[in-house]
Amino acid sequence: VAATKIDAGMKNIVRQNPDFLDALIETLPHPLYYKDAGGRYMGCNRAFEDFFGRPRSEIIGRTVHEIGLGSIVELYNRKDRELLENGGKQHCEWEVDRSDGEKRYVLFDKAALKDAQGNVTGLVGIISDISEQKKIEDALRRTREFLASVLDNCPALFYVNTPDNRITLVNNAWERFTGKTQEQVVGLSLQDVFSQPVVRKFMEDNRRVLETAAPLEIEESVERNGRTFFFQTTKFPLKGPGDSLVGVGGMSI
Repeated sequence: VAATKIDAGMKNIVRQNPDFLDALIETLPHPLYYKDAGGRYMGCNRAFEDFFGRPRSEIIGRTVHEIGLGSIVELYNRKDRELLENGGKQHCEWEVDRSDGEKRYVLFDKAALKDAQGNVTGLVGIISDISEQKKIEDALRRTREFLASVLDNCPALFYVNTPDNRITLVNNAWERFTGKTQEQVVGLSLQDVFSQPVVRKFMEDNRRVLETAAPLEIEESVERNGRTFFFQTTKFPLKGPGDSLVGVGGMSI
């Protein structure tokens, strides 16, 4: 009922203000455009002009081949044809050349336009520039790869446990010492991997770290293949949003 009232209200606004839709489109910060069934641009907003560096007079009535979209023009045109032939919606991520020559990562969200008989008469699209988001994602990816390389080449045994003593991460040194791979142990409880005398000590130390929210330095001994190995271990709390404790990290040398 509420949605029906809103729709009716919008129709009244449009009837009373013929320029309402044009004003709304121009106000949008994202480039917006619409095309006819032949793939020719029939309208766009100022943000679209600015993004591609062309005035409306050089856009309206032309196809994507005529205004150009760099290396993606053929793929872009093919996706348009699919939408015009089949109807529905599209969501695509592409790299495009902006008017100043800078490459930008963008999302194209498009939908087919239909007449009262259900025939596709064109399409409307809006472009969202996600270049800054991609830069952040790439920086995070490089950071993760760097940290993974550091951990996997570190000679010390490194591992992470959840507050309920499940394994979430181990490095190559840990795998070599235990003879178990990360794929085999992630998600398992410490009790599933180590013997009872050892696991009780591990779990008690983890509990102390979580209770004090402070690092703990200890000496440990572990029996393996008939030999006793001694380690100097540092365990430390891992914090999440709002300083909530999300686990215990450990490094044994």
